[in-house]
Amino acid sequence: MSALKDILVRPNIKYWFLISFPKIFLIIICFISERFISQLPNIGHYMRVGLGVVVLILLVMAFWDLMIIKNTRYIIKAEQIVILTGVFVKTTNYIEMYRIFDYSRVQNIGEALLSLMTVKILSRDPSHPLLSMKGIPNDISLVQTIRDRVELQKTIKGVREINY
Repeated sequence: MSALKDILVRPNIKYWFLISFPKIFLIIICFISERFISQLPNIGHYMRVGLGVVVLILLVMAFWDLMIIKNTRYIIKAEQIVILTGVFVKTTNYIEMYRIFDYSRVQNIGEALLSLMTVKILSRDPSHPLLSMKGIPNDISLVQTIRDRVELQKTIKGVREINY
């Protein structure tokens, strides 16, 4: 029906490093402190086991973050944005373009250093009033493309926005 091409957007793997950095830092601290704890008499063994459990939990959390990032996709179509998420249970959500009323591009310091961005989309969709596409590659034209498609769909559908 439409000549506009679908755009596939995925969080970049650098975003995993950004959100997992505190976990990785704590794992390194645990390995460094293990050297000192192992020298303690009597209690050192139990503390080493405790540190091992903490490291295991942090590794599982970091791996889970990676799986979520690898299984998140946004498809920007001519008439809607399709949100595909889920590791074990796959979920597909849709936001109609004509329901979107605001969009913004946000970059925190970590995203700026890694050339990533977050695109925030506000819509009148009851299931997704706020969509945050986090960790996507820094492409300023993406927000303009979304804006153009929103305006096109509002024109086609005859949607007018009334501000009070």
